[in-house]
Amino acid sequence: MTLPVSKDQVEKGMALFDKDKPDWLSRIDENKLNIADPNSCAVTQLYGSFSGGLQELGISGRGHEFGFNIPRGQVPLGAYDLLNQYWNDGIKERRALAAV
Repeated sequence: MTLPVSKDQVEKGMALFDKDKPDWLSRIDENKLNIADPNSCAVTQLYGSFSGGLQELGISGRGHEFGFNIPRGQVPLGAYDLLNQYWNDGIKERRALAAV
């Protein structure tokens, strides 16, 4: 499947969180994390709303560049499942590294 958002873009999003909210890993509830849902995505969990979070980060309209969403009209079947997997894998990796 060709996904319009890559694992590298998710890493870019995580790096942005590292810079803006260094404690972000402890504030994300993986059980509720759903990148496709603007009420439970990583941005909303950290900033209270998706659009407000993008605005605060200075990336309004560019969330897809950071793996926060997929541009409308470019969402193949299963794309958000894969994007969620990228986020969950990245969070687990970062938490494992932080525990060492």
